Amino acid sequence: MQLKYYTPEAKSAWQAYVAHNDKANVFHDLGWKNVVQQTFGLRSYYLYAQAGDKVCGVLPLFLNKNVFFGTSLVSVPFGVYGGICADNEQAERLLLEEAKVIAKNENAGYVEFRNLKPGSVELPTKDLYMAFILDLPDDAEEVWKSMRKRNRNILRKGIKSGLQLYKTPEHGKIDEHEFNCFYELFARTQQALGTPVLPRKFFNHLITEFGSQVSIFSATYEGKIISSLWVFFFKDMVSPYYIGYDQRYLKYAPNNWILWEAIKYSCEHGYRYYDLGRSRQGSGSFSFKKHWGIEPQPLYYQYYLNTETEIPNISPSNPKFDLAKRIWTKLPSGVAKTLGPRLVKYLG
Repeated sequence: MQLKYYTPEAKSAWQAYVAHNDKANVFHDLGWKNVVQQTFGLRSYYLYAQAGDKVCGVLPLFLNKNVFFGTSLVSVPFGVYGGICADNEQAERLLLEEAKVIAKNENAGYVEFRNLKPGSVELPTKDLYMAFILDLPDDAEEVWKSMRKRNRNILRKGIKSGLQLYKTPEHGKIDEHEFNCFYELFARTQQALGTPVLPRKFFNHLITEFGSQVSIFSATYEGKIISSLWVFFFKDMVSPYYIGYDQRYLKYAPNNWILWEAIKYSCEHGYRYYDLGRSRQGSGSFSFKKHWGIEPQPLYYQYYLNTETEIPNISPSNPKFDLAKRIWTKLPSGVAKTLGPRLVKYLG
């Protein structure tokens, strides 16, 4: 078995492996490599294990050097999952050992593997996040019955309020008005949460790289877009990862409603899983997602500590960030939208 570094000549083999491996997700796809590099200029190390002429494991890594948190390697930044995807322990260990070598050469404090499932190699593990993945039935009515009564009542409120889809979602077909509304709402929402917003070009690059695998679902009230949801369609998984909304219309429950519309669409089109992403235990989003009747499952963010002596804590739950978050929410929106994309590079 050989350890190799990705080159363009290996593109077909890499993409074929990701497409056919059940453990691989959108963050292992080479499209994510291009999006992160083109948006943030981060250097990447894409490693793969090969037995004969067959790829048997992949590891996407990005190097992030910054004055705030030092140097680290992450698989992958701006993504919920990532980590080593391998067919066997031999391939996994081969990729891990090379990641350690890169960490030493780059004097990185640590390597972070954002695993959905634990690796076979024991590493220090953070249990901060939980994932919410719903097994989709053929009929969305089964999801309706399984969700908590409170959530059904909230959804009825949205239905009775006369919410409508801006347009029937089409994979890869996002018109300029809907894109602009999504980004404006997303920027406002992120600032209200005390979080710098991702750059607009990040989403432009997602459209370029993933094409028919992305779409936007938008809820309108009296013709105005008030909630907008960015959705990935990757293999048999539907992932509504980014949402923006107008807080003045929350009484109509547009966020619940638009997520429900995406669930119905997913069931109708034969997708098997609906992934609401990660949430910190005890957070508001954690409670919100539980109302959908989804059983949270632990995420295994694992670490190789190179020069660091303990698992770093750069999550928004760190009390050290409380003051910065409060200040951020008070900034003029134009200032936040200008500064946010420059700062978020260091928080991926």
